[in-house]
Amino acid sequence: MKVLSLNDFSFKGGAAIACNRTCDSLKARGHEVISVSCDGSPKNDHKVLFLGRKYQIVSWLLGMIFKQNMLKSLREKELISQFIALLDEIRPSIVNIHNLHSAELPISLIQTALEFYPVVWTLHDCWSFSATYYPTYCPSPDRSQERKISDFWQTIKQQSNNQRLSAITPSKWLQEKALASKWEGRKVESIHNPIPDFFFERQDRTACKRALGLSDDKTIILCIAGNLSEERKGGPILKQILQSSQMENVQFLLVGENADDSVGFPNVRNLGFVSDDITLRIAYHAADLLLHPAPVDNLPNTVAESMSCGTPVLAFSTGGLPEMVKPEKSGWLVDTIDAKAMIAKLDAILVSRTCECLRESTRSHAQSLFDSASVGKNYFEHFHSMVEST
Repeated sequence: MKVLSLNDFSFKGGAAIACNRTCDSLKARGHEVISVSCDGSPKNDHKVLFLGRKYQIVSWLLGMIFKQNMLKSLREKELISQFIALLDEIRPSIVNIHNLHSAELPISLIQTALEFYPVVWTLHDCWSFSATYYPTYCPSPDRSQERKISDFWQTIKQQSNNQRLSAITPSKWLQEKALASKWEGRKVESIHNPIPDFFFERQDRTACKRALGLSDDKTIILCIAGNLSEERKGGPILKQILQSSQMENVQFLLVGENADDSVGFPNVRNLGFVSDDITLRIAYHAADLLLHPAPVDNLPNTVAESMSCGTPVLAFSTGGLPEMVKPEKSGWLVDTIDAKAMIAKLDAILVSRTCECLRESTRSHAQSLFDSASVGKNYFEHFHSMVEST
């Protein structure tokens, strides 16, 4: 099977990581996958949607005259024209859409693809039906975004080939949200994101701690996010945890941008943003537990990666987290979404010293959920069913 996989960015963000890993799991099964994004360098298995010279000249010359919506319309036409050319060049069996909104790629690309091929949209958040990442703990969408989503679904209903569109959600939680919205009546299947096999390889924990300059005799609490201060990633909650006097005898390891609130704390080691899997695996193995303070989340890569390395997770019982974190097996869940509740649970874990007891069961549970070969098989079966039915 030949798959065209479209994501806004080739490497930036959690959706890009999940997209690339899904592509790898399909390639490992012998399928041909050509990825498309709006960044990166063109090569045999990767194509780039870019704003051509003609658009750039028009935008530069007439930007002060044209209204912004006119320029956006020109941009949309340019990208659709390129996308049609790619579809004609690649001639895939199916088109797999991932994220569009981070780079403001037009949602009409999906309508264009549906004119030629079945389309499976992998949903990494609630944007496809709510115009925002999540309805809670995120800025409300502006009216223009809501109107775009509404117009899109209205147009889809009118297309004769609209049954060519289906969805895959990484969590059952997001599947339920989707089916209760614009996706009602369509095929929406829950398939977890895959984790590469090398994440499951064991590493010496003492060596990992020393490689990162961490203490051998303190409990290491790891927290990872692209933006550590962002509300939907739990930034305000993390800040309160770091300031708690109950956490003075542990060492925090932070990975991500905007960790300004950690400056001045002697028990905090900040690695900044880390993009390579080798350093991330060292961090996961060095930690006694992963702290995931996000008040809402779908199926976060960081939690899956941590579990695959045998490091249990403390998170809120929200979104897709209960599907990943099984109490006393792969970590702990907190029902009340606030810093005090998480601090209390974290303190109880530290007193009981149960982190080490869960490492093997955490890794085993992760293997059952995020095995790359199984995910690739499930994706192919979904794709095959859509190709056969249309």
